[in-house]
Amino acid sequence: MNPHEDIKAMYSKAIEAASPYGAVRSSLIREGNALRLKDGSVFDLSAFKHIYVVGAGKATAPMAKAVEDILGDSISEGVIAVKYGYREKLSHITLREAAHPVPDENGLKASQEIIDLLGKAGEDDLVISCISGGGSALL
Repeated sequence: MNPHEDIKAMYSKAIEAASPYGAVRSSLIREGNALRLKDGSVFDLSAFKHIYVVGAGKATAPMAKAVEDILGDSISEGVIAVKYGYREKLSHITLREAAHPVPDENGLKASQEIIDLLGKAGEDDLVISCISGGGSALL
């Protein structure tokens, strides 16, 4: 047992658990067509016509990246708003940068895109929302 290595391992685990990406990865588990939540809820993904992802906030990009890594091509479409410079490479979700803490025109445009996307959602669709701190200023 090496106390120094033990502390480093604990630190790494704590950082991973506190990261927005890690938090989503540990809260959503995909098992085939089943999406299992940390609270025990299970959703049959094959029951949904579309899966949409929306969100806003300073930590939303890594959260959305985790959702993409879990659901991949199952995502029909998505739009998120993040603070300038808080980018993440996403394949199925459109990322819009906007001002924080004072809203700007890009935030208004992102808000409209999210509203338009949500307008497409019906009772046979799943909407996943990734909201973090700063979201209200970005929309």
